[in-house]
Amino acid sequence: MSDMDRFRSFMERTLLVLGLLMSGPALAQVEISSVNNSAYPDMEATVEIPSTSEGKPTFVIYEDYGSGPHAQNLKEVVSARENGSNWVVVLDATKSVPKKAFINSRKAALDFVRNLPDSDRVAVYRINGKPIQILSMTGLSTERASVLKGIEDIQRTGMKTRIYDALYVGLDHATQARKAYSPRGSALILFTDGRDEGSYLSEEDAIAIAGEAREAKIPVYTILNGQAKGEERFQKIALKTGGEVFKEKFPPGRLKPSSDSRSHFTLRYSSKAEIWNRYPGKEIKIRVEYLNEPDRFAEYIYEVPFRMFEGEYSITAWILLAVGLLLLIAFFIFLWIVLRRAQARKRLPPVSEEVMEGWSADQDKSTRLEPQAPGQITDFTEALAKSQNPDGMPRSVSEAVEEDSSPDYYPGESVAASEGQSARMATAAALSSEAEALAFQSEMPFRTRTPETISLELKEKSYQVLQMALRDASRYEYATLVLVGGDPYRKRNEYDLFLEETYIGRSPMASLVVADKSASMLHGKIRKIDQKYVLFDLVSDTGTYLNGKRVLRPRPLRNGDEIQIGHTRFEFRGKSV
Repeated sequence: MSDMDRFRSFMERTLLVLGLLMSGPALAQVEISSVNNSAYPDMEATVEIPSTSEGKPTFVIYEDYGSGPHAQNLKEVVSARENGSNWVVVLDATKSVPKKAFINSRKAALDFVRNLPDSDRVAVYRINGKPIQILSMTGLSTERASVLKGIEDIQRTGMKTRIYDALYVGLDHATQARKAYSPRGSALILFTDGRDEGSYLSEEDAIAIAGEAREAKIPVYTILNGQAKGEERFQKIALKTGGEVFKEKFPPGRLKPSSDSRSHFTLRYSSKAEIWNRYPGKEIKIRVEYLNEPDRFAEYIYEVPFRMFEGEYSITAWILLAVGLLLLIAFFIFLWIVLRRAQARKRLPPVSEEVMEGWSADQDKSTRLEPQAPGQITDFTEALAKSQNPDGMPRSVSEAVEEDSSPDYYPGESVAASEGQSARMATAAALSSEAEALAFQSEMPFRTRTPETISLELKEKSYQVLQMALRDASRYEYATLVLVGGDPYRKRNEYDLFLEETYIGRSPMASLVVADKSASMLHGKIRKIDQKYVLFDLVSDTGTYLNGKRVLRPRPLRNGDEIQIGHTRFEFRGKSV
């Protein structure tokens, strides 16, 4: 090598070292990649930090509900599976390597694999002339034993070493694994004595490949054993890729994957938000501080999910829902009652114009009524009476007095005339008030109706309705009621109607007692009149039905008719005369 080449090589190494020193260690950039609030208030926040951070990571987490940050109780910090690294181990097993040096290298590789975390993956190559793959990228969580066994089974064989070829194959495998598994980072570890007797790649080719490995961020670490040769070449490769060169022994903590890879940690905690701050849709800000370095933090905003019927306050939510449903049902019942009453008002007959004449809702009740001429309508009651009794016309007091006080003269009785006239004048004065009362009664019949009068009118009306029922009724020599359903407690199912009036109901005083809660105490009756049978409803709560129709007035009974009292049904059977 000429002096110019040595100078160029020295300058390259100097510039690389200065570049690494000037760049210095970068501060950790903390990021919150995702937040899982599906099990709210139990939260999970995934945090990313650079994998080059030293020591065990320490975090503090805060939540801001709008009134400032509140510290949360961090339950645990879990290292994610993505934190695993890919390692490609290349072991020089040619006989050119002294046996003792080979055994030491194999032991160092075994110790290194044993100390790796379960999340890492390892691929193993041996150099026996050409590079031979022993194991592809294998996860240590389940296959650590097979990886260790594969390294232990490597034995020395062959005489030629193709280091550069093995370097190319190993870097290509690490690059593919980085793309396939998206790990924290990948790295290559080469155990060799530095001799290269048969590579098809030159030293310049190997350094060029190392430059590509630097772009892929895959560092190359070389552990030289025995009579280490070619250390300068491996230093160039290490400088280009970000790796290092060690002689025989190496500290495992110095071997790290690419510098820009990031580690993922899951922070688990329970939110301390009060019930008024955890309603669905409420935005809460998370702040995670990384205490390993100063002023390193990240923030994230999430929304409280809709989980009212789960968790700590689920009972309160169910109670509120039940109360709301009850209020809604009550509202619809009230609305239904109002509509029914409105429909009932619409079905009322209209008041005649004569009744409404002269009446106003805004009329002052305190206004004094002026005297009216005889025969003129003065108030609502008078108008109603006149509308129902148009023939009843009032008589004046003078007419009544004149009619009742007209004198009767007989021939030959002149002496008694004067005495009789004075008596008649007294009688006229007494009759004046009585005549006025009679006129008022004829004009206003409603004001003089007594309970006895109303009772007589109702009896007359009932008699007329009963006559209508008897007119349509048939005569029967005798009749019976046959139970057809609804009362399972009765032992008999046929009853003779021999009484003049047979009462049916739940009361013990009824002639025919039914064990039916929907029946009234005295629900209905069957009356026998002149061998005719008539059914009456005694103002029952659920009504009496004849052949499926409700009984609103006395109805005649015919053979085969079905009577329903509550849920109990009878069949009327009669023998014709």
